[in-house]
Amino acid sequence: MFNMDKEFNKPFDHKDGDQILSRRQARRFALQVLFCNEFLREDIREVAHRIADTLSHEIDDFSEEIIDKTHRKRHHLDGIIISGLVDRNIDRVPLLEKVLIRMALCELLQFPDIPIEVTLNEAVDLSKEFTSIKSSRFVNGILDTLVKMLEKDNKLNKSLIARLPSPKIKPHKIG
Repeated sequence: MFNMDKEFNKPFDHKDGDQILSRRQARRFALQVLFCNEFLREDIREVAHRIADTLSHEIDDFSEEIIDKTHRKRHHLDGIIISGLVDRNIDRVPLLEKVLIRMALCELLQFPDIPIEVTLNEAVDLSKEFTSIKSSRFVNGILDTLVKMLEKDNKLNKSLIARLPSPKIKPHKIG
């Protein structure tokens, strides 16, 4: 588990009582590693360990898995992203947003137990944290387009639990 500051030392308490760091923290770390690696173009594991050492923490399993899968499948993920862009030009997408969309898309496709809603919300929140509200709207729009496209093509392999609507959403009653 990694340890960045007091906020990050607090474990996330799951229903089953396991004490682990939150996936939000893991996603934040993964985004930093994947973004840095775009410039360094080194072995992704070395980059992850160097950043973890700089931040004085260990790499948790979820971070490692999302980093590895996103990095290995980046060219395939970029192809999917291109299909969701109006102008089909991925080079016009700012680098941080591209890395964040890649990571969220990887999570949508490779992590069947994580609800779509959670992935989208986390990506938008990270976008707000690292860029701007305008950027978060762009990220949200692209991911929404990609989810609809992937659902139409029956390519989202989500478990039933991950597909259930949030309990906050109340069905609209007619009459």
